[in-house]
Amino acid sequence: MRLYHNMASMNAYKTYTNSLNKQSLVMNRINTGSRINKAKDNPNAMAKSETMQIQIRGLQMAQKNVQDGVSMMQSVDGSLSSMNEYLNRIRELTVQAGGATGKEELGAIQNEINQMVDGMKDIIKGSDFNGVQLIGNDEVTDNSRPKITEMLAGANSGDVIKLPAYNLDPANLKNGTGESLESIDITNKDIDKALSIVNSSIKTVTDVRTKYGAVCNRLETAYDITGEMGVTLEGAQSSVADADVALEMMDLAKYNILVDSSLSIMRQTNNFPQDVLRILENLK
Repeated sequence: MRLYHNMASMNAYKTYTNSLNKQSLVMNRINTGSRINKAKDNPNAMAKSETMQIQIRGLQMAQKNVQDGVSMMQSVDGSLSSMNEYLNRIRELTVQAGGATGKEELGAIQNEINQMVDGMKDIIKGSDFNGVQLIGNDEVTDNSRPKITEMLAGANSGDVIKLPAYNLDPANLKNGTGESLESIDITNKDIDKALSIVNSSIKTVTDVRTKYGAVCNRLETAYDITGEMGVTLEGAQSSVADADVALEMMDLAKYNILVDSSLSIMRQTNNFPQDVLRILENLK
């Protein structure tokens, strides 16, 4: 009789190596919290997970852009509110000038108006937001035709919100005949013309503020939508890529038992040839 192979031991060893590999894989999943640590683990799921991860990051960046846009709108609204206060004061002074009689009184009123106009100019200069000038854009000469810039409000091409830019500098706030707020002069007692300029300026600033309020609402809505989309995608990506730790722990316990039992069986089967030889020796 010839003994070539210990098949029982080889089968036990095969079971041992398979169980050991699976034990290592399960432990890696538990350690990383992910069931896809290499492309070979699940190529299709890996592709889906990576695609969703790219979309999630895009949405996060878009949400940051939108939040910056909301902050910009809030800053602009504060500036426009201050400009309206100046304009209302200028209108009060203009009406007051209609009842003034002396040159000294008119001069004092004109001086205060000039101070208000300078205050508006200062607001314009200080309204720059990270290099973006929305209410003092020198490229705009007609506020009925603002310059449009686009802000990405989503993760895909075309998900944009248009931001209009105006020029509300007193030199560009004009009445129907083209006379600007900067040139307003009540010392000549032409109160009607002065009121025409002020009223037109108030209307322009108020209209712009209203439009920016609508833009701010759109941005806040876009922020909420991108946030919800991000949460949904994160949940979907998690279901594809994240490990079920409870299930993995059960698998780990199973493979621990298989590894230990395979080792025990190998110890026993390794003794089979010696046992056979002893039996043969006893037969002599």
